Amino acid sequence: MGIEPTLEAWEASVLPLNYARSADAHCSPSPPIQFNMSITVNGETRLFSAPLALPALLTELQLGERRVAVEINGEIVPRSQHAQTTVQDGDEILIVHAIGGG
Repeated sequence: MGIEPTLEAWEASVLPLNYARSADAHCSPSPPIQFNMSITVNGETRLFSAPLALPALLTELQLGERRVAVEINGEIVPRSQHAQTTVQDGDEILIVHAIGGG
């Protein structure tokens, strides 16, 4: 059995280490995300930090692998144009996906 340190001795040796670690971990906080863009998707407002490509939006909505029809501001976007289409602030988007059955 060893000698048990006093509470004061333990605090003097351990607590400075904990404060040093927590200070290092928090010395450069990440800046808050700025939501500069608002779009409406199927009637629901969504916020994004910047304009994004239509395929990125579909991936964000977990529709990237589905066959979908997309309309932006009343204009249908052909599937062949999805990769070249960028969603902008204020856009109103309607997305419809087919559900199989019979």
